[in-house]
Amino acid sequence: MSTAVLFQIQSTLIVILMTVGIYYRKNRKKHIPIMVWTMIWDVLLILQIELSRGAIKKASRVEVNPMILNIHVSLALLTVIFYGAMIYT
Repeated sequence: MSTAVLFQIQSTLIVILMTVGIYYRKNRKKHIPIMVWTMIWDVLLILQIELSRGAIKKASRVEVNPMILNIHVSLALLTVIFYGAMIYT
């Protein structure tokens, strides 16, 4: 199984786990641990992708990257920033 497939499976599981966390938003004892582990897993996935593909080096060539890649990188960066804001609040 290729790393791309493993990354996509993890990403899908993260989205499912996030959906479960949103479902339990009124039950704080379930919501908080689910969402914390979801955020940790998502950041670990980003680290896995960076370590296996050198994603930061590829993403930093903004002027030659396709627009969709620049949008994707921007959204991924905003997601991590918003994770920090959510933890703070």
